[in-house]
Amino acid sequence: MSTYLLGIDVGGTFTDFVSYNTKTREIEVWKNLSTPEQPIEGVLNGLSRFEDVTSIQQILHGTTIATNAILERKGSKVAYVTTKGFKDIPFIQ
Repeated sequence: MSTYLLGIDVGGTFTDFVSYNTKTREIEVWKNLSTPEQPIEGVLNGLSRFEDVTSIQQILHGTTIATNAILERKGSKVAYVTTKGFKDIPFIQ
């Protein structure tokens, strides 16, 4: 039976991990450097901590890359183009 619940957050600088052992009730937290050009590398590096990945029962994944890009104003310039009558849709949401 699978033992671990794992949370992963991929950020711009670090990929954060939280694992919960359902048998021993232990929580472990660690960080790996993120690789912005290939975010999966940071995830795979963190998963290497497990001898057997089939011991992971569930993985919850999130990312703060987009949030950080917005907060730091590092995103791409975009334009919103619409037809008459739809100009206020993004602001209504």
